[in-house]
Amino acid sequence: MELIFDTSHDLFSKTLNGKYPIFFTSEYAKFLKLQNQSLALVYNSELEAMIPIKIWKSKLLRYITCLYRPLCDKGNLSLKEEELFLNVLVQFIKTKNLADRISAPENFALFQTVPKFSAHAAYGTYLLDLYPNDYSTIFSKFQARYRSAIKNAEKNGIEIRYGKDCIHDFYQLHKETMLRSNMHVHPISYFENYFSAMFENCHLAVAYFRNEAIGALFNLYNDYSSFYLYGCSSKSTFASGAIKYLQANAMQIMIDKKVRQYDFVGARLSDVSGSKLQGIQDFKSRFGTRLENAYIWKYDIHPLKCKMADWMLYFKLKFLNIPKQHDIIDQERIKC
Repeated sequence: MELIFDTSHDLFSKTLNGKYPIFFTSEYAKFLKLQNQSLALVYNSELEAMIPIKIWKSKLLRYITCLYRPLCDKGNLSLKEEELFLNVLVQFIKTKNLADRISAPENFALFQTVPKFSAHAAYGTYLLDLYPNDYSTIFSKFQARYRSAIKNAEKNGIEIRYGKDCIHDFYQLHKETMLRSNMHVHPISYFENYFSAMFENCHLAVAYFRNEAIGALFNLYNDYSSFYLYGCSSKSTFASGAIKYLQANAMQIMIDKKVRQYDFVGARLSDVSGSKLQGIQDFKSRFGTRLENAYIWKYDIHPLKCKMADWMLYFKLKFLNIPKQHDIIDQERIKC
């Protein structure tokens, strides 16, 4: 079964009709280029389906990261077709020596199944169907307390501002939020690159109370879906209501733009009772969403080389007294 590996972007014309997520598009390719990475579409002519992959490298390894599951013009493949596609993809990468490792994907890249011999874990997301529904129908599905909080945010004079002009306020909130959770903080240039490469597909919104930024979100979208990638807040007593208001407002804007789906991006399917993750997932579930069960996976193309690189990184972090960060797959497998 032959695959077409397209880095010249000839296949991107197929994605202009909104049948594919933003990660299949030339706009996203421009963003990755600014990150010293590249985007390729891998097309299976027999299945008439393709997958977007990110190509990048560290000092030790060459990586490929799958950015979304394989899709065809009609949408998802069957389970058997997707499994076949992924097995052929792994073999293709091996044969062409394109990478040392297929890394764990971003949390917006979910799969119906996994290739043979991959390291994998169950993972999900919360989805909400938008257009052609109207906003009042969507709003009626929210939990009653959330509807009240959103209405109160409007009454309390929460103001929402949009776009790149708000990026510094967004970034300050983002940095504070990530540091509170001991998570990696991207430089502000990372978000500026989104606007430089694909500003028409960026939804950045910041909520203000009495001119103070108290909450923000950042989504990427096209007709296929809006992906909620980053959310952040201050310690203000009004922040909780502001965040709910921001989400509802984003959905209303996406409906007006005829975006078909809202993806809250990421849900653990393991037991998260009593943890901070439970609160995050409860938040996502209370907007009338449905939980989609899926998988994430990774694969070492050159296992020995990958193991040596992992050990070198381990000793480097230990010397610097920096705790090792496990990817989502390893975190879930450790629990098991």
